[in-house]
Amino acid sequence: MSFEIGTDESLKITNKEISNLINAVYVKGGYMESLIAAFHHRPVNVRKRGYMLCARYKKTGVFAGMVILVNSNSPAAVFANDDECEMHFLGVREEFRNKGLGRLLIKKIIEKAKKAGFVKMILNTQTTMRTAQSLYESFGFLRNESRDFSYGKRKFIVYEKAITDT
Repeated sequence: MSFEIGTDESLKITNKEISNLINAVYVKGGYMESLIAAFHHRPVNVRKRGYMLCARYKKTGVFAGMVILVNSNSPAAVFANDDECEMHFLGVREEFRNKGLGRLLIKKIIEKAKKAGFVKMILNTQTTMRTAQSLYESFGFLRNESRDFSYGKRKFIVYEKAITDT
C-alpha cells in the first residue's frame, strides 16, 4: 500500500474527514464517547492542537490516518515542558492497520520533533490500547507510571522517549 504523507493543509483534509476518522478510530473502537468526540474533539479544536501529519491512501484518496505533534505552549499539552513535546491522536483507519502506516506516522512525527529542537516526546494512551502500546515500545518509548491518570472511567498510561540524536 502506498500513502501520501503531508500536513492537513497540504493534503486538503476536510473537517468532515477529521470527524469521520476520530469516530471510526476512537468512538467505534470504544475508546471515546460520541458526546466527547462531538464537543471536545471537533475538527477546529483538533487542528489547533499542533502540527498535524496526515496520510491519504494514494489509490483511492481516502484519509487513512493522522498524528499530531503538540508543543508545550499549546493549550492541549498535558505534560510537556519547554523543550518537550507530546504526540496526540495517532489514529489509523481499521482497513489500513498492520500495513506500516502507524509506524510511518510515528517515525515522521519523531523526525519533525527532532528538527524542531525538542529533546523528549511524551504520549498517553488508554490501558486497553495494547497494540498501540506495543508499537510505542518498539520505538523505545518507556512507561512513566508516575504520570498515569484517569479521565472519567478511562485509565491512561504515559510513555516518554528521549529524541535527541546523541
